[in-house]
Amino acid sequence: MPECGDLPQREPDLDELEQRLGVTFKNRALLRHALVHKSLTNDLGASGLESNERLEFLGDSVLGVVVSRRLYEEYPERDEGQLTLLRSALVRASSLAAWARDLDLGKFVLVGRGESRAGGQNRDALLSSTFEAVIGAVFLDQGFAAARALILRFARPEIKRLTERQVIDAKSRLQQVSQARFAVTPTYEVLDITGLGHSPIFKVKVRAGGGVEAVAEGRSKQTAQQTAAAEALAAIEAMPFDEAPAERARPRDSERPRAIQDAEHARLAAEGSVEVEAPIEAEAPAG
Repeated sequence: MPECGDLPQREPDLDELEQRLGVTFKNRALLRHALVHKSLTNDLGASGLESNERLEFLGDSVLGVVVSRRLYEEYPERDEGQLTLLRSALVRASSLAAWARDLDLGKFVLVGRGESRAGGQNRDALLSSTFEAVIGAVFLDQGFAAARALILRFARPEIKRLTERQVIDAKSRLQQVSQARFAVTPTYEVLDITGLGHSPIFKVKVRAGGGVEAVAEGRSKQTAQQTAAAEALAAIEAMPFDEAPAERARPRDSERPRAIQDAEHARLAAEGSVEVEAPIEAEAPAG
């Protein structure tokens, strides 16, 4: 392992990080390993130093198990598709990055010089992957119970804040609201596909009425679209009606004949969202 003088930055204070995590490691080398970003190993070349990507892979799996079980227990009436939407809302990269910021994890990560100059220690992608790597290290050193406790420390409050809006088909609801208020059908665009080969991460942008745009990430394209739609829907629903140009162009439902309302609602329900890429086929459940 390279000496401290070989690194482009100071060694992380593992005492402080253990206090923040509430975990005392038996093998501190695992914790330090979780903090090594691949940009540092690229800089150091054949130094024998390994990046945290393998721990990230492990932590991602542990995180999925813990959150999935918690949602299974909290929402016994939800089906597999609804639970998948809930899980994607909880463990998307922006959520994991927020949890990492709560731990001030960015100050402990070991990155290469270029990544450091670019402010990489505050990027969502780096923080979320480091959080997963730390979970993997806790799991290996302390066992499943300790990893579960750390995950639920952050996930439990988020689960309590989940609403019905996040469980329904967000794309369909966004289409209805955007068309009704703005006469605009949402469109979806895949911006990027990142992550390790075994676990790709899709970044998707949705554009809806009123100039509303939202970007979200997910482990599948469909999940990313649903999450982006949920965020765009929340933004539109927070807007006062006087910000909706389409609303001024026609009367509200309460001012229109019921037959016209019913006909329009039926039309909206029958139409599908327009997408930039080819329509997504429903994903078969694993197993």
